[in-house]
Amino acid sequence: MTLLWLWFLPVISGVILNLLSSTSQIKYWSLTLSVLIFTYTFSLWFLYDLNSFGFYALEHIEWFTYNNFSLSLTLGIDGVSLLFLILSTFLMPVCLLSSYKLTFYSNKFFCLVYFLLEFFLIGCFTNLNLLAFFLCFEAIVPLMFLIIGIFGSRLKKVKAARYFFIYTFFGSLLMLIGIMWLFTNYQTLSFRSLVWISIPYAEQKWIWLCFFTALTTKLPLIPFHLWLPQARVEAPVSGSVLLAGVLLKLGGYGFIRFVFPILPDGNNFFSPIMLTLSTISLFFAAMTTLRQTDFKRFIAYSSISRMAIVTFGLFSQNEIAFSGSIVLMLAHGFSSSGLFMVVSLLYNRHHTRSIKYYRGLTQTMPMFSILFFSFSLANLALPSTMNFTGEIMVLIGLFQSFPMLGLVANLSVVLSAAYSLFLFNRISFGIESVYLMTYSRDVSRVEFYSLLPLVGTNLFFGLNSSYITLIQPASLKNFL
Repeated sequence: MTLLWLWFLPVISGVILNLLSSTSQIKYWSLTLSVLIFTYTFSLWFLYDLNSFGFYALEHIEWFTYNNFSLSLTLGIDGVSLLFLILSTFLMPVCLLSSYKLTFYSNKFFCLVYFLLEFFLIGCFTNLNLLAFFLCFEAIVPLMFLIIGIFGSRLKKVKAARYFFIYTFFGSLLMLIGIMWLFTNYQTLSFRSLVWISIPYAEQKWIWLCFFTALTTKLPLIPFHLWLPQARVEAPVSGSVLLAGVLLKLGGYGFIRFVFPILPDGNNFFSPIMLTLSTISLFFAAMTTLRQTDFKRFIAYSSISRMAIVTFGLFSQNEIAFSGSIVLMLAHGFSSSGLFMVVSLLYNRHHTRSIKYYRGLTQTMPMFSILFFSFSLANLALPSTMNFTGEIMVLIGLFQSFPMLGLVANLSVVLSAAYSLFLFNRISFGIESVYLMTYSRDVSRVEFYSLLPLVGTNLFFGLNSSYITLIQPASLKNFL
């Protein structure tokens, strides 16, 4: 019952919060309960041998039975799904702490939505049933719609929420068709059964395309990215952290867990197309990043460019690059989340996201500048950061499998340094800006404590990469 308890802990936490009425109690207990859920999840790290192939803590639950028709849930984790579980539950208290001083944090509805979102995220990373994964995958969409549309910071938040809903929801309809096709023809939706079925080659290609639309929209690759900049810009700081830290990883996780092992021939057929889209996304997003004037949009486009490196690793058919893409997804969850949090601090103080109005913040906000510099170095993959470990593994694997493509992808090192250092230099150095009429107060104690775990975790795993680089998904035992 280990995973079942973990799955329903956010629901139990929501019930406890619903019984509270005091604002201070809601704040305290929401943060405390989120930390307890993370502690419970992290304890699973010490219970299993994550470097060996196989699923752990398997639990079988009869979901629905009618006459001879039955659906069952199978919960299980391997090393990779546990890493994403830890990332999700780690970022939840960070999200709540980053919003601790904001007025809407005292709103009980705000906290309940986040715990419900955590419930579905845990469901995505623990379910080995395709339909259950799809339902959790899609249930996140209306919750993020509420977070962006209600708690966003500007008048365009409703339009951004609508963009997010339309792109991600309708992109997943084809995925549902593919799941129903599998169930109709093979009478099972269990991953552990489907992985051993030899699906015909032509059928694999069509089913792969069905999954492609939903998962690539979440990643996202160009041209499926149009929802991302608006959603990231208009979401509250906690919503931007979840979008950057976890939701973008659901696409990559879906490919790793279900598409690669169940549809290997379809994946091999479409890999050149994915590598081409990754190349386009890498350069288009990087160039678009350099011309942005809104710093949240700036970071949003840089995330698209960084996630293109991830898809390079996933579809390179190289074990080193594949492992590097997993590391890079986790690292991006820390660095990109931190960048969104530090620039949101500026918006909360001065109520503008225009880069041209900021200059010389090292003079008035020295601690902010140090934290901003740390996340900028992580974003450009400086050695000793977790991002460097993932990116260098992807590039080495690409050079082994596709030397010319590896040479092209290596230009990402220059581009990431260009836009990361440009933003930091433009905001932090020079004469203090005359456009800021109020004094730029440095980071508060709560803001510092919410950012410090992201810096420390990225640096720790950058210097101790062996904890995660050897972990492989159990589902790919026979396909790597």
